[in-house]
Amino acid sequence: MTCFAVITEIPDNCGNCVTSVIYVNPNPSIVVGSRLIVHPPDHITRRMGESLKMLVDSDSAGMIDLSKEQVIMCNVPAFSLGEIMVLGSDGRTIPDGRNPDKWFVEYECFNDLESAIKRSIEVFK
Repeated sequence: MTCFAVITEIPDNCGNCVTSVIYVNPNPSIVVGSRLIVHPPDHITRRMGESLKMLVDSDSAGMIDLSKEQVIMCNVPAFSLGEIMVLGSDGRTIPDGRNPDKWFVEYECFNDLESAIKRSIEVFK
């Protein structure tokens, strides 16, 4: 059965982190005024797979050169506090297939969207 779920608690540690990438674009023509793109578009991700040359080259101090096109591996949250999700009968989110039971997050299920919205708002208070 499908339900609406709300993330009610997330851990302080990395129990809610998933590996992702940040794309450093020294010539920001894709997004005006931005040199960093988290979860880059598919065409950039495909380009990354074709060449490992874009992986970050940092110096010994861990500094990242923002004038060089590159990809940085990072951790980002898998779920956000108060996030409203549609869960299918298999417990995975629709349409992206994330499974909140796999992560150290807590959530509550509701039969209607209005109740889920109300709970989401309460989580932030």
